[in-house]
Amino acid sequence: MHNSCDDATPEDIDNPSDTYLAGLNDAYQGEVYGITMYERIGSSRSSDKERAKWKVLVDLEKTTKAVLTPIIKQRGLSTESLPASISAGWQDAGRYLNLSWDALMRRFSDELNEDIITYQNLLDQCPSSDEKAIKFVLDHEYATKEFCELELANMPDALSLQPVHDLIASTDQFFTGTTSD
Repeated sequence: MHNSCDDATPEDIDNPSDTYLAGLNDAYQGEVYGITMYERIGSSRSSDKERAKWKVLVDLEKTTKAVLTPIIKQRGLSTESLPASISAGWQDAGRYLNLSWDALMRRFSDELNEDIITYQNLLDQCPSSDEKAIKFVLDHEYATKEFCELELANMPDALSLQPVHDLIASTDQFFTGTTSD
């Protein structure tokens, strides 16, 4: 049964569970990991088109990290990019460096299923005040998976990247009235 953030009580908003906070921190460090991994994979690709696509995926990871940053700070968690997250992203990227484009897309699409479940569970636990941001985290996994699936279907670049571009464009709701560094 889905327990929406809407089910959170006022106490949940002020005192989110330790499990939720750990998951939130993991999500943030997951973006640190993803940025590092995607940058390494992208820079290893021999095709300019493939490198450009990975740059867009890196932009999505950076955007997702930026969406999470205010919540991380509000919850008293660190926004430091942990060396372990960076190192793991760099190291894990090595598993993908020699794959053909189709094999890379297939593997990524399959592996994103676990992240989707993880972030759906985080969304199910979140206080209502965090719901939009956590939904964005979940949606960024769906957009990346959709990109992979469209690439595997040999869709034109503009179509395969559209879900990613659309999601990045939706972030105005998080940053209206703020300035960026």
